[in-house]
Amino acid sequence: MHAWKRRITGVALGAFAMNALTLSLAQPGYGANLNCTPKVFNTAAQAICTGTGRWRLRIDCRAQRDVVTRWVDQKGGTVKLEGECRFKARKATVEFS
Repeated sequence: MHAWKRRITGVALGAFAMNALTLSLAQPGYGANLNCTPKVFNTAAQAICTGTGRWRLRIDCRAQRDVVTRWVDQKGGTVKLEGECRFKARKATVEFS
């Protein structure tokens, strides 16, 4: 195999590995030891997490900035965070730290 083909193959494999890492980190719902369920209603959203870990709720709102809750350092049990948009909540995402 020519050197340029090896380089292209190496770059392609590296890009694939980075995409796989990005996808695994971006999937909402699971943190270190957390199982979370975000839900969107009309103008409000919530997330309920069970387990241990550090997390917060981010709500994508129509016609305004995202609503972001405080960080929760959850030591166990179940915690619910809620937030509300002025117009329409489009998406709720749980972020882990």
